[in-house]
Amino acid sequence: MLSWAVWSWAQHPVSPRDTRQWLQQLDQKLEFLRELSKVFPTPKLLDVIHKIEYHRNLAVQANNKQEAVRQLQIAHKLADIAIKMALDGPVQRLRENLDELIRQVEKKLQQHFNAEAERLLHKAKDNRKLAITAYKNQNYRKAVELFRVAIFLVQKTQTILKGHPTALTSTLDEEKANFKDLLQKAQRLLDGKRDVVERDLLRQALAQQQKAERSLARNDIKGAINHYRWATRLLLRIISMVEKAEQNMQQIAANELQLTRELLQAGEKDLSPSVSRIYKKAEQVYRDAEIAFQNRKYSQAAKKAQVARRLLHRSTQIGEISQQGFDKRLEDEIAAVRHLLESLRNQATTTDDKEINLYYRIAQNHLQFSQRAFDKGNYRLATVELLVAARMSYSLQSMLSKQGEESHSAEFLAEKISTLEQQLEKVNLALQQSQQSQLEYLSRLAQQMLQTAKTSMANRQWHIAWDSIQIASQLLQKMQNSLHTNSE
Repeated sequence: MLSWAVWSWAQHPVSPRDTRQWLQQLDQKLEFLRELSKVFPTPKLLDVIHKIEYHRNLAVQANNKQEAVRQLQIAHKLADIAIKMALDGPVQRLRENLDELIRQVEKKLQQHFNAEAERLLHKAKDNRKLAITAYKNQNYRKAVELFRVAIFLVQKTQTILKGHPTALTSTLDEEKANFKDLLQKAQRLLDGKRDVVERDLLRQALAQQQKAERSLARNDIKGAINHYRWATRLLLRIISMVEKAEQNMQQIAANELQLTRELLQAGEKDLSPSVSRIYKKAEQVYRDAEIAFQNRKYSQAAKKAQVARRLLHRSTQIGEISQQGFDKRLEDEIAAVRHLLESLRNQATTTDDKEINLYYRIAQNHLQFSQRAFDKGNYRLATVELLVAARMSYSLQSMLSKQGEESHSAEFLAEKISTLEQQLEKVNLALQQSQQSQLEYLSRLAQQMLQTAKTSMANRQWHIAWDSIQIASQLLQKMQNSLHTNSE
């Protein structure tokens, strides 16, 4: 079943076909990300997936095509960033392992040439180039496959070259020298840093060195070589992580600023004095973070953005304390309407009366919108959506018990719609002048109800047209009352 927003678009002149195609592409990206989260599960990836789903839902629920496209643009951008973020680490590790294997094989081929080994190594390098190209073209799955094929070919080359035990001592000397050079570089990069993960990897590399020395004491040269190679891989990992962290600090700071900016933009504006003070403090800290970013102090910018988010979280917690009693009442009312719809479902969905079917779908959709808004803490929107769901549910109950009852005339309904549209135009003008943006959602929903009334009249569905008019009238009255209260 289409959502209420998509159903509503279908009644407008603007066609949503391109939006639906874009939505399908987003769903494909989401499915790929969910698969990735099972293979490479990280809290950050799961959090980004939830954000993408959130913007996708906003696009589906949007009342106009422009807003839907904007939300889809945000969701697609987040999805592309998430895919790259999820695969960057694993692909980098595959590339590092492959490069180390190629280095080892090349050194051995210099001492003991083998035509078949040379051919396989050349083929592995070709696959490596193709993998890098695929990764640059954002074909991540292909890149992973090509890196793995290249690793397999190099390992096969190693197997061919194993028949040279006289070269073991030379190989051991090379591995020890390589380990020593990389150890000095890793220690230099970690000097003055407190990176826990990297220092733990350094301890593991030194432990592998000790194992290599113990293997040598037992005259186990192969064992010593293997331990040195493990130590070398660990050191390469440390160097890669530190260098990448330095290179990516700018991107990390930019991501922190973007996340904080989105939270600030999504925040409530009509806050209590105590919460408002914390919110303004968060805004100030965020501005300081932006200044630090502009001055290329990326680490400081990221930390300040995180402080601003903690302040926003604190303001949300304080605001929620005063909402607890209201939350419970609203939750009970949502449950009551859901129970009523459940009791009417069989009658409403099995009848041939299209108007009754439509009543049920509209009530069900707005009940879902109300529950989603409630779950996200947007109690104003949850209350207004519940008003629509409740009105449609009670009218549906009445229609099922009094089928055949006469409805209002078309002339009467058209006159009501015209009057409400004139009133809504005046209220919208007053809304712009008062700059009370928090009432805009009431205006959008009232306009949506009037459009539903017109569409229902065109389909000769008089009952649902009248109920839509009544809901629009109630929403209009709420706006007028709010404007009057705030002007006093």
